[in-house]
Amino acid sequence: MKYKGKNEALTHIGKELGCGVLVEGSVRKACNRIRVTVQVIDPNNEEHLWSSSLGDIFAVQDEIARKVSESLPNYVLTEKLELGTAPPDTKNVEAYTCYLKAMKVYKESTKDSLNRALELFTKATQLDPNFARAHIGLGNCYPELGAKSMMP
Repeated sequence: MKYKGKNEALTHIGKELGCGVLVEGSVRKACNRIRVTVQVIDPNNEEHLWSSSLGDIFAVQDEIARKVSESLPNYVLTEKLELGTAPPDTKNVEAYTCYLKAMKVYKESTKDSLNRALELFTKATQLDPNFARAHIGLGNCYPELGAKSMMP
């Protein structure tokens, strides 16, 4: 994130971070569709090892992980990655987005973040009442708030 919106040379970024490969990407949302663009770059010579623009996030999340891992030099990976094949248990992009935001703030574990996570998990379950992971998130928030005497 340090380099977001800055026009730094990739060779400089690679040297500063001490890395052999850079992964760069963006996500754009339009209506109920998400477009993901991902690039894997060798910072030593700014060669693009792999890049792609992908449409349906639910259909391509494993493909992104597989393609990125395949494009990494052999010395980066010491073990073969086992990628999950199970898609999210919702097809509602807005519900899934709420879930992902909720998971991010849930991990902060403060009163405000846990209450925000409750709101986001609740919205996700309202958007898709069958979205099991969102219900599980709700179930995880309450004991966390209760254990810390922070119930709303």
